[in-house]
Amino acid sequence: MPRQFVPPKSMQYTPEAVDPYVKAKTHYAQADELEQPHLVYLERWRGFEILYREVAPKASKHDAFVFARDAGELDFAAACLAQLSRPRVDAILRSTDIGELNVLLSRKNMAALVGQNQLLEELGVDMQVWLSARKDLRFALKANTVKGLRAIATMLLIVRAACDPKVKKTGNLVKDEAVLAPANRLLKDCLQQLVEHFQKEHDAFFKPDFRMPQGRKV
Repeated sequence: MPRQFVPPKSMQYTPEAVDPYVKAKTHYAQADELEQPHLVYLERWRGFEILYREVAPKASKHDAFVFARDAGELDFAAACLAQLSRPRVDAILRSTDIGELNVLLSRKNMAALVGQNQLLEELGVDMQVWLSARKDLRFALKANTVKGLRAIATMLLIVRAACDPKVKKTGNLVKDEAVLAPANRLLKDCLQQLVEHFQKEHDAFFKPDFRMPQGRKV
């Protein structure tokens, strides 16, 4: 068996890990290049998923919105949206797609769409969670921003689980363009606000203020 060349450790190349924010921003940009609505939505969700799993937990006020020790996917998604400044939150809450998507989903067989979805079952999202979110979308959307953002995250998560062809489910939104149209717009609005928000922190982290000008004596 021929011997393989193994470079010394000093010459071995280990690629650096990609910045999670950069990955999220890439998914956000790539979504517009896809054609099928459910694939566009899933691509945008991947960007959102990276933000609420890897980027937002490092923010200073993240833990204030995640109370439970056994906080789940929905809690972290809502806590990520809660990192936004009030003007950015207000911009999301003004979206007419929230009411439109709520009405369209309410006309569906939600018992099948939510209650018979393997992913939602694993994430602990059941009919009671949906009914609570639906109520908050009507009565607490602007009166209580924490409840409102959680309700929006719930609605977006339900669409994500229902439009994924790989998820075992009964209710299906894979080809439901009527629902996916406002869902895509709403998710894009949320993701755009988050990308712009975390851009400032990302740029501040890499800002070379600490570097000394060349030739300057210390």
